[in-house]
Amino acid sequence: KHDSSTKPDIGAVWLLSINSNGAITNQRIISENISGFSLPNALNQNLSEDDRFGASITSLGDFRGNGNLHVAVGAPGTRVNSDHNSGAFWILELASNGDVVSSQQFHKDSPGLDETDLSANDLLGAGMTSIGDLDNNGFTDLVVGAPKAGSPIEPFGAAWVVYMGLDEESGNISILNTVKFYSDGEHITRDFGIAVTFLGDINGDEISEIAVGSPRHAEGYVTIYSIPNGEVPSVLHYIGKNLGNFTGDIGHTDRFGIALSNIGDINADGSVDLAIGAVNDDGQSNNFLNVGATWLTLINGNDPVIAHQKVSKNTGGFDGNLISQSGFGSCITPLGDLNQDGYQDLLVGAFQGGTNNRGQAWVLFLGNDTCSNDPEEP
Repeated sequence: KHDSSTKPDIGAVWLLSINSNGAITNQRIISENISGFSLPNALNQNLSEDDRFGASITSLGDFRGNGNLHVAVGAPGTRVNSDHNSGAFWILELASNGDVVSSQQFHKDSPGLDETDLSANDLLGAGMTSIGDLDNNGFTDLVVGAPKAGSPIEPFGAAWVVYMGLDEESGNISILNTVKFYSDGEHITRDFGIAVTFLGDINGDEISEIAVGSPRHAEGYVTIYSIPNGEVPSVLHYIGKNLGNFTGDIGHTDRFGIALSNIGDINADGSVDLAIGAVNDDGQSNNFLNVGATWLTLINGNDPVIAHQKVSKNTGGFDGNLISQSGFGSCITPLGDLNQDGYQDLLVGAFQGGTNNRGQAWVLFLGNDTCSNDPEEP
C-alpha cells in the first residue's frame, strides 16, 4: 500500500507464484500504468498519491463467468472530490498472465454507496473480504471496512455488507444494496473494520459468520458476527484479552486484531480456525520491541477459543530472522496447502522487516500440532 513506484504512497498489488517449498517462482506488479492497469474510472481519474492501493485484497472468483479471476482491492487513502482519505475499492478483472482486463472503482459517490454516510477520513477499503453469494443472485458479495467512519457514539469505525451484481445493459459490476454495522457498544471500539475475514458457518445454523478486528481498543479484540441475508449482522462472540476463552498474553499497545485470516479447519472439528495479527507485540519475554506476532486460534460456534498458539520471534516454531519494529502480523492471507500435508499454509507480512525496513513476507507451513490443547503451551 506504500509502494511509490510512480507517485508517493500510490500503492501496488504484487501477484506472486509460490511453489511447494514457499519460494517465489514468478511475480507481477499491478499499479498505475503497470500490468495494463491504466483504465480510468467513471470520473476519469486514475490512482493518485497517498491512495494506498493494495491495503486490502480479496478474491471474487470468476465474477462474470468468463473464465477470468476478479479481485477487489482497497485504496483507503483515496480522495473523493474534496474529501481526503474518504477511501475506495477497485474491482479488477485479471487475464491468466496477470494483466488487468477491466477495472472499476467504487467510493462514497458511486451508485449503491451514494446514500451511505461515508465522508472524509473514513478510509473505506482498509479492510475487505468476500463472503460468497449471500443473497443467492449468482454473484459474490463483500464486506468492506471503514475504520474511521462514524457510529452513533464516535468515529470508531464501521463496515458495510455490500451486495454485488452485474448490470445487464452495460456489463458493469454494480452495487445492489448495502447494510451498515458497527460495534454494539458492549465493548468500545477503535479502528473497527480495519481487518475482516469470512469464516463460513461455524455454528451449524446455516448462517455464515465473519470476523472483524478492532485493534486500537486497549489491547485490541476481534468480534465474530453472524451475517444473515439482508439483515444487520449480529454479534456471536468476542475474542481478546479475557474474552472468548482467550488467555494469551497481549499487551495494551499490541494492536491485536489488525489482521485476520481464515486458516481452515486445523483440528478437524467442523469449524474453520482463525489467525489474528498483533503487529506491536514485543515477542518472547517482551525482549523485541514491536517485532509483531500472529496468534493461531482454534475456534468453533459454541466455545469461541478452544486453544491458541502465538507465533513470533523464537516462539511457536518460528525461527525466522525478525528484528525489533518488524511488525510481523501486519497482514495475513491463506495460501492453500502448498506442501500437500493436509493443512492450510499462510503468508504473513512484516511491514517494516527486512533490509532498510522495506518489508517482508513469511510463508508459514501449518500442521496438526499448530495449537496444543493447553493454550499456554509454546
